[in-house]
This record gives sequence, C-alpha cells and structure tokens, in this order.
Amino acid sequence: MSVATPTVLPRPPLFPALMPRPPQPYPTPLAIPGRRAGRLILRRDLVQEMDDLSDEEAELEDSVRQTKMLSSALHFFFLTE
Repeated sequence: MSVATPTVLPRPPLFPALMPRPPQPYPTPLAIPGRRAGRLILRRDLVQEMDDLSDEEAELEDSVRQTKMLSSALHFFFLTE
C-alpha cells in the first residue's frame, strides 16, 4: 500500500473509525424525564424584564450625565479661583 497521494488531502480511510468518540470537555447533564426544555420561558415575563432593563438603563444614563455635569462644574470652579 502506497502512502503517496496525488493531493495534500489524505485518502479516506478504508476501514471505519474504530476508536470511540473523544470525551466531552464538560459533563452534560441527563434530561429529566417528563420535563420540557422551554418551560422557563413560559414562566418569565420577558416584556416586563425588558421594560425593567430599559428603566435601569435610563437611570444609569441620568446618573452618568449628572456626574459629568458635577465634575465639569467643579473643574470650572477650581480653575476660576
């Protein structure tokens, strides 16, 4: 059997791979019988969560804006003295 091939790609194996699959990088939990995967989404109110996050984001932006205004006012105050 020759090892030289006309291309860089190796030939397909003549026999199927007899080695077992490599282990998973992390253990995968077994599915709980009788439990669907999408039940959590049915319990969560995603619209309410999005509204809450929008409110928090607006509060954070206001806080950052006030901090910048205060720092620029203090900077101006100390420069004029």
